Formats: sequence, structure tokens, C-alpha cells
Amino acid sequence: MKLRAQRAVLLLFGAAPQLLASHVEAQVEAQSEPVRVTYAAPEICPTEEVFLERVRSRTRRATFAEPGELARSFDVRILRAQGNDELLGQLEFVDLDGNRAVRSLRGSACEQVASSLALITALAIDDRMAEAPADDSNSLLSATPAAASEPHPKNPEQVAPSRPPEPPARAPKANYLRWELGGNIGALTWTTSRASPAFGVYAELGSARPAWSARLSAFDSRSSSGEGTQRAEFVTNWLRLEACPATIGLGRQFSLSPCVAFDAGRLQAEAPSAPGSTGPQNIAWAAAVALARISWLFRERLSLGLDTELGVPLVRHSFRFVNEDNSLQLVGEVPKIGVGVKFGVGVRFP
Repeated sequence: MKLRAQRAVLLLFGAAPQLLASHVEAQVEAQSEPVRVTYAAPEICPTEEVFLERVRSRTRRATFAEPGELARSFDVRILRAQGNDELLGQLEFVDLDGNRAVRSLRGSACEQVASSLALITALAIDDRMAEAPADDSNSLLSATPAAASEPHPKNPEQVAPSRPPEPPARAPKANYLRWELGGNIGALTWTTSRASPAFGVYAELGSARPAWSARLSAFDSRSSSGEGTQRAEFVTNWLRLEACPATIGLGRQFSLSPCVAFDAGRLQAEAPSAPGSTGPQNIAWAAAVALARISWLFRERLSLGLDTELGVPLVRHSFRFVNEDNSLQLVGEVPKIGVGVKFGVGVRFP
């Protein structure tokens, strides 16, 4: 009889760790409650799916609510700080006392801000669950450790294996470059002696965080002077290589970029109605340009720009009519210096 009692005690103590482990898991499940995490951020930041996976991988208490299910809310948003290039991350939730709590942080890289907010959100969820009042089933949990502290056979098969840590969510590859396609319309005064309308298209490559950019543009400008047989037509086509080494932030969406550019192409002049006209006359065209660009970026995608330019032609030329008495009549010439203004619309990727 005594031997049977000893065996019953040993079996009871041997099974205690398994009972304790199963009860702890049940307690964790009992303490979990549905939560709903909302996430809003600019397009350059990680997506909502990536952010929620990061929160899920860092908390063992959260159960994400289904649509329409009653749940506690944790609102996360990332905004551009007013007046500079910083990002402001915020987490809002209701604490155990029913008060509205706010956690804020700042950073220059959205990837880092989002990762930090995911950790803060997971900790806030776990703290909220841990502080929740326990139910009556906790009495069994409080009594079990006392029994488990007694000596028992060290049987490896009776020890519950530790749960391996969940792998962190793989962060998407950060975008360090962006590119832009668009068009321009404006007027300039350094191709001929008169103001000429100009139309162009461009492709631009720059840094994702506004700092520098390089642009390749193609332009076409046409003008005329005189009437009848004295009418002269001018056509200028050129390519422009442009570099903007810096960007100055003027607010949340506005910026100012000082730039330099080099133009190269051709200037064509023709007098189609003049007696004895020999057809179009072409010369090589080149100019150095300094410009300032004010840009407005709408929803991280649409870019509107206003450029003011100062151009210095590197090739100068005069165009004259030869009259019947062999005298020369000036109809146009390339000026020493000129100004210009143009408006541009572009679309940024990604």
C-alpha cells in the first residue's frame, strides 16, 4: 500500500510541468482580446500589410479583429513634419483607465519610423492585455507553482519544449531613387531678339528624399518677324542637360531647387516669300543656363514646377535680308543674354 502511494505521488509531480504549461497557454489565450490596428502613411513608407505583420510578429497576446467585430483600436499614422523633411509617427489608443494615450516619434527615414512604431504598438497591446483584470480561473494558476516547486523526476519527455521565436517580417527594399516624366511650356528671349514660345518634354532622375536631381529635356521654339516678302521664320530645336545639386524645403510640399543647364541644338532661319530665297539657313546652337525651380508635390505623385531662367548663348549670329540694291537689312539676331520662364507638369515614380 505504501509503495502504491509513493508511485501516485511521483506520477502527480511528474505530470505537474505538463499541467502547468497547458494552463499557462490557456491563461494567455484567455487574456487575449480582439484588437484593430489602423495604419496610414505616405506611399514611400511600408505598406499596411507589412506593418501589421511586424506588429503580429512582436506580440503573443494580440488577436486581430475581423471586419465588423467589436475590438479595441490602435491608430497609427505617419505624417510629414511641417516645415522640414522629417516624418512624424504617432500611435493613439485608449489605456486601461479609459484615457486617450498618444505615443509620438520623429525620424528622417520612413522605414525606421514604421519599424519603431510597430514595436511600440506591440508593446502597447501587450501592456494593455497584461494590465487587464484577471478572472476567477487564476486561482488554479496561483496554486500550481507551489506544487511544481517540489522535487520531481527529471524526465526529458515530460518537459514541454520551448516555443521558437517567430521570424520578423521581412522589410521591403527601401527606394533611394525616384524618376519623373513630364512636359513644359513657356517663353524665352535668348534664341532670337524677340520672345519666343517654347515647348518641351523631360525625364528626370533624383533622390527619393528631396536632395538632388538630374534632368534631360528636349525643346522646340518657333517665332517670326516681318510681313510679306520681308517675313522671316525662326525655328530652334535643342536638348538640355540639367543638374540640381540641392533642394531647399519651403514647407510640407513645396521646395526650391537652384540648377544649372547646358543647351545644344540648331537654330534655323528662313525667308519663304523673299525673292531669290535660297531656303533654310542652319547654325549650331548652344547656351549656358542658370535657373531656379519652385516645385509643388501633390500626394507624392504629381509634380508642378515653375522655372525662372537666365540664358547666355555661346553661339551668336545675325540674319539679314539682301535687298535689290545689295544693301543688308537686319531681321533677327541671337542676343548676348536673355531670360525665360516656363511651367512644368510631371508624374513621379515609384
